[in-house]
Amino acid sequence: MEEVRAQFGRLPGAVAGRALDAAGRARRRALGQLVAVLGVGSAGMLAWRQLPWEDWLADYRTRVGQRRDVGLPDGSALSLNTASAVDVEFSSVRRLLKLRAGEVMIRTGADSAADTHRPFVVATRQGDVLALGTQFTVRTEADYAEVSVLEKSVKVQPARGAAPLIVRAGYHARFTAHHVEAPQPNDVSAASWQYGSIIAVDMPLAVFIAELSRYRPGYLGCHPSIAALKISGAFPIDDTNRALDALTHAFPVRVVRRTRLWVTLEPR
Repeated sequence: MEEVRAQFGRLPGAVAGRALDAAGRARRRALGQLVAVLGVGSAGMLAWRQLPWEDWLADYRTRVGQRRDVGLPDGSALSLNTASAVDVEFSSVRRLLKLRAGEVMIRTGADSAADTHRPFVVATRQGDVLALGTQFTVRTEADYAEVSVLEKSVKVQPARGAAPLIVRAGYHARFTAHHVEAPQPNDVSAASWQYGSIIAVDMPLAVFIAELSRYRPGYLGCHPSIAALKISGAFPIDDTNRALDALTHAFPVRVVRRTRLWVTLEPR
């Protein structure tokens, strides 16, 4: 438990404060996420979240467990989360980021290099996110993408022509090529990866393990009997073994390491 408390102490005050204030509330849609995780089955859980070979040709990329910050020519700041790949295409009329895989955070700049305003767009397979002078994250998965807005707002345009939707600061929205879901308030963990942590607030263990597995190679799973165990705390993503060890000190679980690349959590 001391390790978990220490991780909270390393977070910026506003982030840690929101996490503690929210500790008594259930994580939104956690049950639905839990069903999705448990329904994947062993074959899907064995996916190793490595970048496809073609994504290694991207302008900027990160391997599993790596994060990277990049300054863009217009003064904007780009941060790549684990296993991410992005192309940067700036022209005289548009600033375009093509998110091939993973997750990025954008802090848009003033574009002082251009004589006229150039729209800033993050393109995914599912659609485009137009920045409206803002800070936001975009994450792409196999069948959906998700945007979380931290400042100002963005406009989401699905790829197949559905009506666009404005998402404002403090909200996130998932979208597919055909539809944008109604925006929901951001979780306290919306951008906690920027600070090297996953923040869990009454998060089912299976959901937490699925999120932590993004930051380590190999298989990471948990026994079905503890999958619904609710956990709270801030856990490091740069040292996932330390995060797992912290779980064992704060919750009734144990870590079983069959190999370095095959790890499961079992009831204690």
